[in-house]
Amino acid sequence: MTAAEVLRRAADYIEEHGWRQQVLGCNGGPRCAVGAMCSAVGKSGIPLSGDCPEMFAAWDALQASLDAFSIAQWNDHRDRTATEVISTLRRVADELEAGHV
Repeated sequence: MTAAEVLRRAADYIEEHGWRQQVLGCNGGPRCAVGAMCSAVGKSGIPLSGDCPEMFAAWDALQASLDAFSIAQWNDHRDRTATEVISTLRRVADELEAGHV
């Protein structure tokens, strides 16, 4: 699996199961952007970087594209919406595949 696929699967996960703020959420239920990336690679929590390099490549690409201190801060902003999170995950996946990130 590529980093772009992780981001697309995370977007699909949020569309199917819902989005939340402030916590990762549980696998199978609403999850934040990071939690959805975990689910995309079959993890319930944040794996060790050596266990899932494709997730951390996706994490780095997403973080680099945001105007925020962290993915969590961006996800949890009071004006953030699920639609925005989903579209950002897909946009960064497209940028990765095009070699722009």
